[in-house]
Amino acid sequence: VTASEEILKCLLTILPFYYALAESRKGCSRETVELLGALFRLFPIVFEHSDQFLESLPAEDPRREVRMKGLDQIRSMTAKMCHGAIASLTERDTYSESDRVRLAELLQETLPSLLPRLPRETQKEYLLELKEIHRLERDSSVKSALNSLLDALSLKK
Repeated sequence: VTASEEILKCLLTILPFYYALAESRKGCSRETVELLGALFRLFPIVFEHSDQFLESLPAEDPRREVRMKGLDQIRSMTAKMCHGAIASLTERDTYSESDRVRLAELLQETLPSLLPRLPRETQKEYLLELKEIHRLERDSSVKSALNSLLDALSLKK
């Protein structure tokens, strides 16, 4: 287990507590956004380490199937985290305008490398969802940040 995997486990352990505080409006919404950013920056590192490990593992190795299932679990977790972050862009009652702008900026930085790791149908679903969020957004600063996110994903109209 690499250091990045240990950090990932720690972040995944504490993130639900921050979500609960943010959703109860007791604060921590900015901290929650920044934790998501840290988490999303770690996923590519974990994927890279997994790829390197799998490349070094012989095809006939009895542990290969278990390792592939582990990688599928990481992909599934990444997909769920991406979906949650995208949904958070619409949560005006939980996140301030500046928090949603920051989240869009973090997604602009990280989604271009994460989406290709997800199943094609999941990618399409999330991209359509982002376009719809952009279309419906009323706050100009959030809309601008979403515009930049769509640009980074090459999806701008």
